[in-house]
Amino acid sequence: MVGVLIVTHGDLAQSLISTSELIIGELKMAGAVSIWPKENKEAVRVRIQEEMAKVDEGDGVVILTDILGGTPTNQSLPLL
Repeated sequence: MVGVLIVTHGDLAQSLISTSELIIGELKMAGAVSIWPKENKEAVRVRIQEEMAKVDEGDGVVILTDILGGTPTNQSLPLL
């Protein structure tokens, strides 16, 4: 199964997962990374990598971000 990782500014990523789980039940292969202002970019990239490893069962991971050109996208792109 392909994992899903949502990377966003603030609490949006976790809120999207929580709301989806209210509707369809537990999402076992979904993860969230929240990025906050003034957070170290290298630390963000490490957290994204760690969360990718948690949701990857060998079929890959789809990364969803909130704003094209924003920090979530820019820190995720090098991990492709």
